[in-house]
Amino acid sequence: MSLRRSLATLSLALLVGLAPRTTVAAPLEGLPPVTGAAETFQTDELTGVALGGFDPVTYFLPGGPKAGRPAYEWIWAGVAWRFSSAANRAAFMADPGSLAPQIGGYDAEAASRGRIVESDPLRFTVREGRLYLFRDDAHRARFLEDETMEARSQEGWRRLQQSLVRS
Repeated sequence: MSLRRSLATLSLALLVGLAPRTTVAAPLEGLPPVTGAAETFQTDELTGVALGGFDPVTYFLPGGPKAGRPAYEWIWAGVAWRFSSAANRAAFMADPGSLAPQIGGYDAEAASRGRIVESDPLRFTVREGRLYLFRDDAHRARFLEDETMEARSQEGWRRLQQSLVRS
């Protein structure tokens, strides 16, 4: 959540007398553990949707990517993912880690240089069964030309993730 949105929410809460309390709720018994809570993915700041609303499964299919639909939305890792069909949603739910974009959906080429740069969901490649996104065609071309960049991107992402932890 952005600082501006946080302040707006707090201001509204104070106006209507619903200021947040400092007590912590006890965990609910019998609920499964939260999956992927430590991951951070690039999302639309206003909607919380990943990949600009594109269906992550369709990146791996001929003719992809295709737009997802709100009717087939699923929350994973604190992020809303949209799918073009119930079958694609079920495929993602079965193994989200292998279908979600690498590097949190941020620009993989920039991560190889230790930078967090937002990506364009239409600038992508699938390499060795993994989805990578890029800011622009030049970043994508550099990634494709350098076979060592995938490993450097993954290493850079491991370090960069620490700066993206949301509270």
